[in-house]
Amino acid sequence: MSITIFLVFLAVTILWFFLPLIPALREFIAPTDIAPLTVVSRESSDIAFFANNFRNYLLPQIEKFNFTLLQNSEPAMLPDGTPFVRVQGAEQLPFQQHQSMNMVDYLVIAGDETMLPNSMTLLREVYGVGSLRGGDDCVYRAILVEGDLELRRRCVILRWVHSVGGLDAQEGTILHGRASSDQALHLAPGVTFEWIAAPVISVVSAKEYATETSVEKVQRSPIDLGDMVAMSDNTYRTDGDFAVPEKSLVTGHLVVTGGLVIGPGAHIRGNLKAHETVTLGDGCRIDGSIVARSTVFIGKNCIIGGPLISEKEITVGHGSAIGTQEKPATVSAPRVSLHSGVTVSGMVVANNEGKTVS
Repeated sequence: MSITIFLVFLAVTILWFFLPLIPALREFIAPTDIAPLTVVSRESSDIAFFANNFRNYLLPQIEKFNFTLLQNSEPAMLPDGTPFVRVQGAEQLPFQQHQSMNMVDYLVIAGDETMLPNSMTLLREVYGVGSLRGGDDCVYRAILVEGDLELRRRCVILRWVHSVGGLDAQEGTILHGRASSDQALHLAPGVTFEWIAAPVISVVSAKEYATETSVEKVQRSPIDLGDMVAMSDNTYRTDGDFAVPEKSLVTGHLVVTGGLVIGPGAHIRGNLKAHETVTLGDGCRIDGSIVARSTVFIGKNCIIGGPLISEKEITVGHGSAIGTQEKPATVSAPRVSLHSGVTVSGMVVANNEGKTVS
C-alpha cells in the first residue's frame, strides 16, 4: 500500500469519526440555543400556575362550542377532541364501574351551585363556573372553581385544586400537590397536604383561642443580653443553648448554635435562628422570622410575624397565628403539623407530610 492511499484512508477515517460532532462543534463556536429552558418546578412561587394554564386552555374551547342542543350529563367533545360532560345542580355523572370504583373519564364542567355525587373517581379535570360542592369519598385529578369550593369527607386531590372563592376541606381530605384559594382556605382536623396557600389559612375556628389582643395584655420586662456577643444590625449571638425567661422583652435578633427556648409570654422584637431545636412557650410573640436546623415547636396562642422555616419538623399549637394579610409569611419544613385554631396568612409547604390535628 502506497503512502498516498494510506493518508487518504486515514483522512477519511478521521473525517468519519468527527462527522457526528459537527453540530456540537458548530454550537460551541456560534451558540444559538443559549436561552434557559422554561421549566416550572415544584418550588415555583405561583401556586396557581397549573390552574391558570387550565383556565387559559379551557375557556377558548368553551367559547367555540354550541351548548344550545346539549343536555345536562350528556357526553360531548370539545373542539380539540377532549371528551367532556356538563352538569348542573345534582345531576348524575356518566361513569364506568371498574373493580368497585365508579370512574368518570370526562372533563366535567359544573354549573353554579352544583353538587357532585359521592364515591366517584374523576380521571380528568373539573371546572366549576360558580360554587361547587364535592361528594364524599371522591378522587379528583384536579379542580378549578370560579366561586366557593367544598371538598367533603375523605376526598383526594391528585394534582392541584384552586378556588377563586373560599375553599373548605373536610375531615379526611388528602391534598396532593397544590391547594390554593384567592380568598380563604379552611381545613378541618384530619386533613393532609403538601403545598397550600391563601390570604388566610385556618384550621377550624380560631374563636376558641386567644387573639393578638389578649397576647398584648401580657406585661413584659426587658432582659440583659450581656452574656451574648453583640454583632452588627442589633444581632446577638451565643454558643450552645440559650433560654429567654417568661414574660421577657428582647429587642434584637438572636442567633444560637444550640437549642433555643423562649419562655411563655415573651416578646422578641427581631428574628430567631438556632442550629438545634427552637421551642416557644404559650403566648409568645415573635415580630420576625424563625429559622432552625432542627425541630420548631410553637406553643398555644403565639404570634409569628415572619417566615417559619425548619429543616426537620414544625408543630404549631392551638390558636397561634403566622403572618398577616398585609405581610404574608411562609411555613416550610419536611413535616408540618397545624393544630386547631391556627391561622397562617400566606403559604405552607410540607415536602414529606403536612397535616391538621385537633
